[in-house]
This record gives sequence, C-alpha cells and structure tokens, in this order.
Amino acid sequence: MQGKKDAPDADAGNGSESRSAGKKTAPQKPETVLQIANTLIASGNYKPAIGLLKSLPQENLRCAALLGLCHMDLGDYPAAIKVFEDVLRSNPNERSIEMNLATAFTLAGRHESAIDIAERLIEWEPDNPILHDILCYGYGYLGNSEKAREHGERSLLLKDVEAERSALFFPFPEEPAPAASSDPRHNIISYSLWGDQPHYVGNMIE
Repeated sequence: MQGKKDAPDADAGNGSESRSAGKKTAPQKPETVLQIANTLIASGNYKPAIGLLKSLPQENLRCAALLGLCHMDLGDYPAAIKVFEDVLRSNPNERSIEMNLATAFTLAGRHESAIDIAERLIEWEPDNPILHDILCYGYGYLGNSEKAREHGERSLLLKDVEAERSALFFPFPEEPAPAASSDPRHNIISYSLWGDQPHYVGNMIE
C-alpha cells in the first residue's frame, strides 16, 4: 500500500514568497528614467519627475538640466540655482547650464549675478535672444535704461528673424481684412508690452 505523502509545510510557500519578495529589482537605465521624467514633465507632474531625476547621478548633464528646470517651473529658484551651481563645479564650461543658471538668477531677482554670466556668454553667442532678454531685464531692473533698450531691441530683432524662418510664421496680408461689424469680438488690436511703466505705452498712446 502506497503511503500518503506528507502535506507541504505551510510555512514553506511563505518562505519562498518572502525570498522572492526580498529580491532587489535591477535599477532602471538612466535613459529610461529620463524618458519617464520627460513624460511626467510634459504633463506638468514636476514633483514626481524631481524624485526620479534625483535617483540619477547628478553629473549627468541632461538630468541636471531637467532637475533644475523642474525646480524653476515650481518657482523654487534657490533649489534650481543650487542644482546648476553644483553641476558647474565639475563642468565649469557647460554654457547651456550657465545660461539656465543666469535665467534662475533673473527669476530669483539676483540681477547682478545674472548679468555677470550673460555678459560673458554673449561674447560666445552674440545672437542668442535669451541672453539679450536676461540683460534687458536685468539692466532695466537696475535702472540702466540705455543698456536695457539696447538688449531689448536686439532680442526683438533676433526673434523676428527666427520667426521668419519658422514654419509657424504667418505673414501679414497684402490688404487687411474688413472690420467685422457684425461681431466686434473679431476686431482686435494686439500690442505687446513687457512692463507697466508709462514710457512703455508712449508709442501706443501717440
């Protein structure tokens, strides 16, 4: 007569499951983490993206750039500044990170620091409208209207050139469309302003 087989030990399965649960999963590749972080950023989920990016080595320039930009989008400019400054200690000649740092300084109200960086970078990139924007805003805030106007005009000219090259450029028609008297909402005059001081609206008033 064949003997009965002993019932399996109830703890044996649990032990096996415990051992499986205790196994560490392999870390994700940096490219995979960056891809997930980019998806989160595109949907406005900056905090989860920051958590992912902090899991990567901070000497990764793409990681550092994204991490700093996430902090800027959340309005945490001191954190963004720290990220960019930390990266520049080991990558002192990385101009894209320097430009991000200058932008963060501008947003944080540290205009002298922003100007110092932008003036140095603009020697290498004289046709970079972002650098001219930083200098325009910084000099304007510090009361140097002449410098602010110089860089503001240069920025607008460069952006006009870029707009003409862009597929999104819409040329003015040869003849303006007639006024839509039946629907006044279609009669819109657009005027671009970048400040609220009276001299900014002088030309429009005239």
